[in-house]
Amino acid sequence: MVAEADTIALWDFNYPAVGDANPLTGTWAPYAGSGSLTNTGGTTNYLNTPANGGATATSDPRTSDNSALRLGAFPGSSSANRTAGIQFYASTAGYQDIRVTWDQENSATASRYWRVQFTRDRGANWNDLIVVTSAGGTSWQKQLTADFRTVPGVDNNPNFGFRLVGEFESTATGSGANAYAANSTSSSYTVNGTLWIDMVRVSGTPLGANSNPPAYPTISVLTYNLGGGNFDDTAANWSTNSVTNQAVGSVMKGLQPDIIGFQEYSVLNIWQLTNFINAYLPGYFMATNSEIGGGPPNVIVSRFPIARSRSWLARTDLNAFGFNGVFTRDLFEAQVVVPWLPQPLHVFDVHLKAFNDATNGPRRAAESRCISNWFATTYLAGPFKSDPYLLMGDMNEDISRPRSYEQDAIGTLISGPTGLRLTTPLNPVTASEKTWDSGSPSIRFDYVLPSGFLFSNYVSASSLVFRSDKYDAQHPLPAGVLPNATLLATDHLPVMAVFNNPYSPFPILSGTSGGGVVTLRWQSQINARYRVEASTNLLAWTIQASNLVAAATNYTWSNTRSDGARFYRVVRQP
Repeated sequence: MVAEADTIALWDFNYPAVGDANPLTGTWAPYAGSGSLTNTGGTTNYLNTPANGGATATSDPRTSDNSALRLGAFPGSSSANRTAGIQFYASTAGYQDIRVTWDQENSATASRYWRVQFTRDRGANWNDLIVVTSAGGTSWQKQLTADFRTVPGVDNNPNFGFRLVGEFESTATGSGANAYAANSTSSSYTVNGTLWIDMVRVSGTPLGANSNPPAYPTISVLTYNLGGGNFDDTAANWSTNSVTNQAVGSVMKGLQPDIIGFQEYSVLNIWQLTNFINAYLPGYFMATNSEIGGGPPNVIVSRFPIARSRSWLARTDLNAFGFNGVFTRDLFEAQVVVPWLPQPLHVFDVHLKAFNDATNGPRRAAESRCISNWFATTYLAGPFKSDPYLLMGDMNEDISRPRSYEQDAIGTLISGPTGLRLTTPLNPVTASEKTWDSGSPSIRFDYVLPSGFLFSNYVSASSLVFRSDKYDAQHPLPAGVLPNATLLATDHLPVMAVFNNPYSPFPILSGTSGGGVVTLRWQSQINARYRVEASTNLLAWTIQASNLVAAATNYTWSNTRSDGARFYRVVRQP
């Protein structure tokens, strides 16, 4: 059995003990455990009855004296991104498997997007975790969750803290305005918008107890170009006896990514990939039918079964995209069957044209236009348009350091019609996103670009640019990785992006009853099916409606209400 979570700190903001039935006289001290809180970024706060619903609006059981914390005085629409909000400190010494839950409500003119950040060193450095999207209206979102069970350095840490801060639309979603978006689409953001919170709980299990792993696992995706550095096409260099190949293998064995996209694998030695997998990634599946026309192919390796794989765009005429020539390599796809996803995950691997000169810069830009057009007119217009997808690979261009002859290939790939978003993993020691060359990185060439669906579940704290020569006590070298592995292997650094399961438990956004009608609204996934059940005693449940297919990211269900108290729950169907 796994251990039950203990409460490390709980803020309910109510008057201590039995209360005084006055929500204006609550407390900022924890109701249980120990910890502290403070405003950040110039915000103000005071206590009052929860907005939009009153004493029963939140998950606080003390409805006779329910105080909630109201925050105001937020910054102007395009200033102080990810700095203004509320922060909490609670020592996790003696605990593991840390999670934070809370209730939240936003006014119509408040920010729509909020970032959960955390600190390992009591505020000296803050790290991004997840984005919380407001409900769009002013209903309370109850028991939102930030899961730290896969984040290094949070367990057993006396200096742990977390905060909730407003975030620009552009950094929260990967597109849109470099400014705060209003919670309500019919309103505009103002500094007078408010954030309300209640029932903030930090929990964990005692160190040494049976670990309580996430019930809904993460997905890790790694891209790695093997074509440069010490690799060549000799058979000996690609065998498992090769020091170079052993260096790559030790990185794979240490990081254990779920899905890997290799670029520039030796076409003459693709037959040796089976030996590599058996030695370092036993049980993994591989897709190798990339059509490069004799050049070094793209390869996709997966912990999960690969249902199909296909090469796209190989030798496509680029004249329509501004270059007199053909697509240099291909866009390689593997359809991966992830056990806990109801739909397949479409993984695309690409290697754009290298070099920066008057010929290759425009050619690379034309290849990016060709790929963007393909996503917009073929993939997103086809039968898999609702499935999660991502593009990764060596793009041979730095979005932040444009060079002569370049035409914003990365910007084209993450333009609106593709649905792709930019992630920026960092090396945890150097805090750099640069990936080439591996000894002294000076530029960023390697990317993981997820669809918006995956991007909303991106875990930046667990994603990284990996360097085996850069580690410290807080970021130890994974077991089995050679200290000089990334120097021995290739001139690119591996880049890994981690995503929470997008189908993890979903929040009920609101529930109302009046006029003989009960109405439930919950966060949904497009094309997912749901069932509503009711009970009078929380033991026996009867189906009220089933096969409710969501056409948007929120679903609303209403039905006539029976006499007497009833409990409702929503179940996602297979």
